[in-house]
Order: sequence, then structure tokens, then C-alpha cells
Amino acid sequence: MVRMKGAARVLLFMVLACSAGGARAQSQQNPRGTGARPNQTGPESDQQAAREQDQNWRKPEEDKTNSPGAGVHVAPTAITFPDTMVGNTGAPKTVTLTIDGAALTMGAVIINNGEFSVSSSTCGGTVAANTNCAIEIQFKPRQMGDQKGLLTITDSDKSSSQMVTFVGKGTSPASLSPSSTTFDTEVSGATSPKKTITLTNHSDSKLTGISAGIGGTNPADFALIPESECAGSLEPHANCTYMVTFTPSERGAETGELSVTDSGGAQTAQLEGTGTGMKISGSLAFGIVANHGTKILSVTVTNGGAMPVAIGSPSISGASDASFGIVAYSAGPPIYSSCTNEVVMLNKGQACTISVRFTPVAGSGTVSKATLNIYESDGETPITVAISGTN
Repeated sequence: MVRMKGAARVLLFMVLACSAGGARAQSQQNPRGTGARPNQTGPESDQQAAREQDQNWRKPEEDKTNSPGAGVHVAPTAITFPDTMVGNTGAPKTVTLTIDGAALTMGAVIINNGEFSVSSSTCGGTVAANTNCAIEIQFKPRQMGDQKGLLTITDSDKSSSQMVTFVGKGTSPASLSPSSTTFDTEVSGATSPKKTITLTNHSDSKLTGISAGIGGTNPADFALIPESECAGSLEPHANCTYMVTFTPSERGAETGELSVTDSGGAQTAQLEGTGTGMKISGSLAFGIVANHGTKILSVTVTNGGAMPVAIGSPSISGASDASFGIVAYSAGPPIYSSCTNEVVMLNKGQACTISVRFTPVAGSGTVSKATLNIYESDGETPITVAISGTN
């Protein structure tokens, strides 16, 4: 045996130790040999796998309607109700639960909006397997506008809770008629005859809190007659009336709006009128006049305002032929066209006439039409009178 000296033994031990360490390091880096995947086991990777499984199989707790594997199915899951007047009840809609699994024990049935309610239900207590039951929902709006609701059904099935969404719209239960009222042309400062506007409650419920007022562009020139106003309530399918007058404060077109508010919402009716410095009375509807004959009709111009009014030269426009013409002034009797006697100035309460002749020139049965234009002080916007005649 060859005996090694101390220094040689130390060197040999160091070489052997390095070789063993390298082998262990290689074994730890690739324990399954070349191409093997790293080991992914551990607490963090287990939690990730659980999260992925949870996302794949679970639905939100608040809505598992018709989820995979459910023992009960709901149809429909969304219902749109037809527009319904406030206070009325629309036709019910049905939600059907079909039990495909074990018998179902029903729990709470809740709707989160009081505009919708359960009108009847066969889904109570225990519902046998392989059968179905029905829940009828009704819509009775208490206010105007769009409404949304949510039906939540709880039961013994693992898919509980099931949900159904509702939408509906409440419409006005009342109306004003006519919706637009036009007053005759009135002299500034003069009050028109009364016009009647009717409020009708079309619904099955009583209207309460009724109040009315006038707004619009010229609210001060239209007035509600106080004793005509509807009382504070109106019974179902009843009506009441408002009376309105027009007192123009200026010349030209004026507008207002009658507005009524009540428990069913708001109803409006448009008001229109024209103020002038003069008022026209009389008609130029000649009726039937035989060929070669002549008929004369007159209209009266009256100044009902506080200020004098000058009447300019009247004219005829829109005539399809020469059947119509303005009659020249005649002191009479009878007096014709006193408004055309040069420039006529009418003080308050004074009047004059404008006379028009109709002499048919066409064949039998022909209808002729035109317009008489009467100008007052400003000479810009005429007051018009329709003319018609048949030969």
C-alpha cells in the first residue's frame, strides 16, 4: 500500500467534494431529466386553481335564474307591460315556473316596485316534481313615466333566487278638450266671449289635488273665470269644465296655455287669439248667384279700442277670376263702402262698412273664392275676411 502524505490527502478530499456538489445541484434543477416541467405544487397554485373552478361553475348569488343544472326554470325572464293610464290596472302577465327536478318548496316572492304586484299565484307551499306553477303580475301605475321592477323568487332549488325584470309606462289619466282653442279677433282692451275647455278623467281612480293656471307667452291676456274652475277632485270617468276669455292688450297674434295639475300628472291646452284696433262683423258668403246676376254684401268695421283707428284702402286677393270686386262708396240709400270714403278715422265705438259685389262670370256650378284684406293704422298686417260664391 502506498501511503499518501498529508497534503496529498487534503487535495483528494477537495476534488471529491466538488464533484459530489455539482451532481447534487444538477439533480435539483432537473429532477425528472431533460425536458421535464418544473414542479408547481404549493399553497399559491392551489388557491389559483380554486378561483378558476369557482368562476367556471358559480353564478352571482343574487341571480341564478335558469343556471346550468337548475331544477326549476322560469319563463319569461323579462316582461314589458303596455302603456297604462295612471290609476288603471293593465292586463296581467304570467311568469311560469317549470319544476324539472325534485319537488319544490316555495319561499318568498318579492317585487321591489309597488307599481307592480302579484295578482294571483299557484306557486305556494310545495310544488310537485315535473309540474309547473304560475305567478300573475299586474301593472297599476300611480305616476306618469317609465317604471321598472324586479321580481325575486326564493325556493328550495339550488338555483334560488330566480329573477324576472319588468318595465312599464304610466300615462296621463286625464285630458283637456279641445287641446287648442282659437279666439275670434278682438279689439285691444275688449274681452271676448267665453270659450269652454273640458277636463275628463278617463281612469278608474279618482283624480285629486286639481289646480289650474294660465301660462305661455301672453298669460295676462287670457283669464280663467273663477266660478268655472274644476273643484279639487274628479270622480272616475267624470268631467268638469273651465271657461276662458281673451282680452288682448296689443295688436297681433297672442298665445297662452291652460295648465291643469292633479294626482295623475299635468294636462295642457293651447290658447290663441289676435288683438286688433278694430273688429269685423258680417259675412261675405254669397251662396248661389245666377249668371249675369249681381249680389252685394257688406261687413262692418268697428273700433272697440280706446285709441282712434285709421282705415286704409281695402283690397281683394286670391280671386281665381273677376267675379268679386269692392263696391265704390255710395252715400245711399243704401250706404255702400263708407270705409272707402277717402281716409276714414274711427274713434272708440264708431263703425263703417266695406261692401263687396259678386257677379259670376263662369259656367254653372263653379265655386269662386277670394279674401278681403282690411288695413288699419299701421298698414302692415291686414285683418282678413273670407269671400265665397257659387254660380
